[in-house]
Amino acid sequence: MARMIIDADLSNVRVNEPWERREASELERLKDAEAAVVGDTLNHLTTMSGRIRRLTGTGTLVGNAFPISVQPGDNLGVWRALDDAKEGDVLVINARGSFGAAILGGQLGKMMVEAGVVGAVVDGPVRDLDDLEGYGLQIFATGETPMGPSKFGPAEVGYPVACDSAVVRPGDIIVGDRDGVTVIPAERLEEVLDGLKDKEEAEKKLFDRIEHEWRPKSKQ
Repeated sequence: MARMIIDADLSNVRVNEPWERREASELERLKDAEAAVVGDTLNHLTTMSGRIRRLTGTGTLVGNAFPISVQPGDNLGVWRALDDAKEGDVLVINARGSFGAAILGGQLGKMMVEAGVVGAVVDGPVRDLDDLEGYGLQIFATGETPMGPSKFGPAEVGYPVACDSAVVRPGDIIVGDRDGVTVIPAERLEEVLDGLKDKEEAEKKLFDRIEHEWRPKSKQ
């Protein structure tokens, strides 16, 4: 049963049944991964475009995807979603790429911290960046705006969404860094981990060759 901290009508918010999440120990195996290299292992088919850029945070964001679909400029679904959020989740919000009101701000950011949510990927704008930065959250979005949202719905919580150029399902894994965001389909985690080892070895060999074998014409 929802524990909404705000007084709002939830009759038009559709909420999915609970789903399986990866344990923290499994996510830890991706702590040194790069979004670009993860995308390479998946043939770039699950990598979001440069429209989605990091606005707060440093390092690498890794977490279980919690998808949410909202109307442009309306964040009722995000408020409802946080009642079911778990530690290590990353909110992935389809706001239809709106340039209107912010979908996420300082109030929701504080709730994210209390719930153990580590970040968010928003196909739409956000606000209160100083607050979100201060909370230590990694926030990826299309941009920022001071305009506040409405809370009328409709929305869907915990169902697959399209976020920018990627489909994100509940239980998929998000990897984000300064370059952007890549989605790992839940069933392909082991494949990606194996692929990362191969990519790292191949890249190391190439850099070794550049350092020891290659010289530009100007230095020959």
